[in-house]
Amino acid sequence: RGEINNYYIRERDAKVMTTLIQLAEKHCKKEKFASLSIIAQNQDYEVITRLKFEIEKPFVKYTKFKKKL
Repeated sequence: RGEINNYYIRERDAKVMTTLIQLAEKHCKKEKFASLSIIAQNQDYEVITRLKFEIEKPFVKYTKFKKKL
C-alpha cells in the first residue's frame, strides 16, 4: 500500500499534485501494491477525484482517498 500527503505542495499547484500522484501510482503498480491512498486537504478534492480516487474517510479539513490498483 502506498500513501501520499499533499501538505507540502507549494501554492496548491494542481499540476504538481497531479504529476506526483501519477508517478506514485505508476510506482505502486510496478511494486504490485494493492492500492494507493491519498490524504488531502479538502481544497484539493477536484484534483484527486479527477484521477478516479474514491473517498475512503472524510475529516473536517482533510479527506482520505483510495484507489485500487
